[in-house]
Amino acid sequence: MATGLSGGSTSDMFVLRCLPDGTPDDSFGFRGAAVFTDAAGIAGRDEGHGMVLDGQGRIVVAGLSSGPFTFAAVWRFTDSGVPDTTFGGQGFVLHAIPPGVFPSNQGEAVTIDASGRILSAGFTNAGVGSDLVVWRFLDDGSLDPSFSSKGWVQHGNAAGGNDNDAGFGVVADSEGGIIVCGSSQSSSNGPEVVIWRFHPPGILDGSFGTGGVIVEPNPAGGMWNDSAWDLTIDSQGRLVVVGHWFDPTGLRRMVVWRYL
Repeated sequence: MATGLSGGSTSDMFVLRCLPDGTPDDSFGFRGAAVFTDAAGIAGRDEGHGMVLDGQGRIVVAGLSSGPFTFAAVWRFTDSGVPDTTFGGQGFVLHAIPPGVFPSNQGEAVTIDASGRILSAGFTNAGVGSDLVVWRFLDDGSLDPSFSSKGWVQHGNAAGGNDNDAGFGVVADSEGGIIVCGSSQSSSNGPEVVIWRFHPPGILDGSFGTGGVIVEPNPAGGMWNDSAWDLTIDSQGRLVVVGHWFDPTGLRRMVVWRYL
């Protein structure tokens, strides 16, 4: 299965399901694709950036929907590729931070925790730099009020540069902790790789890294745009993160980190 977008200046979000031989699965959606248009109610961009299957086999997608404003979006489809109307009433939910101001919001990754709640990580940008955001949704698509009392947490300035904080991967660990990887602008060396860990109520875990945050400077000393793109937890509970950095000559290098 894959998610993404189809189109140019206006686009539709789609989920594609293929059979083991790579041909589209005609039992899913229309000729193997489930397509969603204009979640924000106006012809604009709808994009899927991350996808996961929940415990009931439903397909959950995180991304964005935009017209004049850009909202973080989460869609849920049944196993047959039909929007699940028990989720948000129409099969999707939209959210902007701060509510009512409509800055640029974007979901980049999604996972399901042990309680079946949906966690989406991404960022918000109100025109003065972006902050990491993690949203937590209940099964019906409503924000979980037990998560930081609002349903989302926001964090900025992780690397000291007060800009470009964003989450691109998210995972829930065996203790219910929420771990997010991404990047944050440093004060002198461009964006750096950052990893955050939150306790289940949405509070940074002070026992993780420094105050709940790990900042990884460029291992080659280059002053470039470094980022972590995804992460997972292995069978021994170790955290494995993949991303990239640029060396001093400008070459992009893949990096894999493993943490205890």
